[in-house]
Amino acid sequence: MKHICPDQSAQYRAKFYHHEGGFENDRPVATCGFQYPDDEPTAPDPLLPGAELLAAILDYVWKEDRTGPRPPGAAFRRFAAASALLRPELLDNKSYKELGAEIGCTKANLSLLAGQFQRRFGLKFRRSNTGKT
Repeated sequence: MKHICPDQSAQYRAKFYHHEGGFENDRPVATCGFQYPDDEPTAPDPLLPGAELLAAILDYVWKEDRTGPRPPGAAFRRFAAASALLRPELLDNKSYKELGAEIGCTKANLSLLAGQFQRRFGLKFRRSNTGKT
């Protein structure tokens, strides 16, 4: 690097040489700090999509649109309908009629809740096409 003139003090030159400033066209200029981006991009959290999906399902089960949280009985019926739709083997492949008799609701209610779940999440299941409802 060139010095501006020979009579400048070493302290003055050091100020510009050590990241507090710089030289352009042999004149000192002020500079500002710049953060360089990391060389390696940060990897997205692999659990994030699953956590977002679980949050959406819990919203479907527990969240009422206008009146606050659902009562536990209503939330359980929604959970049972979603479970019967997603993993019917966990419920011994029971029909909605059998499942409804066990939890105290009708086949129509479970079928309605399962249909709402399908529409909300954009899913289509074989169970909704077969005669076992």
